[in-house]
Amino acid sequence: RDPYAALDAYAAAWWMEPRGAEGRQGASRVLGGLGGPFGAAEVLREPPPPLPVPPELAADGAAAMVRWGASVRTSPAPEPRFEGTDAALARIDALLAGTEDAGLRRRLEQDRVVALRDRVRMTEAEALAARLAEGGELPGYVRQARADALLYLRAPERAAAEYAAVLAGDPGNSDARYGLFYAQVEAEDFGAAYATVDAILAAQPAWRGFQEDPTKYPNPDYT
Repeated sequence: RDPYAALDAYAAAWWMEPRGAEGRQGASRVLGGLGGPFGAAEVLREPPPPLPVPPELAADGAAAMVRWGASVRTSPAPEPRFEGTDAALARIDALLAGTEDAGLRRRLEQDRVVALRDRVRMTEAEALAARLAEGGELPGYVRQARADALLYLRAPERAAAEYAAVLAGDPGNSDARYGLFYAQVEAEDFGAAYATVDAILAAQPAWRGFQEDPTKYPNPDYT
């Protein structure tokens, strides 16, 4: 249960036996577990000789691309803005074309729902989420992406139900709570919307502080 010590030991084994597989495979597993799928894959590709990258690790890399595509925007202009998300979608599609494993395909398609939402391809996102929902319960992050798509597509009642389901499993999810508020407003359920936004406000302190700093600072989220 000490991944950094394990990584050090695997690296030492790799150094001692450069052509062996065990040290590299072990280092790759640890890096993947630490949330570094691209580093984990690169370790396996290091010659000599290159080792195959497990499909699950490739899927982890695609999921990371989806997250990065949403959080890193190089330009407000439409096309450059979506470069990262477009790359993630291309990667997911390539992985889907190369596997028949049902579990892996479902995992990749769930990430594809999120990427389609981020790309503002909402009709496609909702259609794929609906198909996946027929095959079993969707994880919260996919239901939230579906809720965003439904709200965009002017189906606020259905969006509110999805947001509520997300919050049932993750009450601290502020994005889902704001989404629920907007869905309730769009559905003209103003009583529920007031209750939701009042709860959001009640959870926010008016002031913030920092460790070892006695000064109070206004909380912009409260405003």
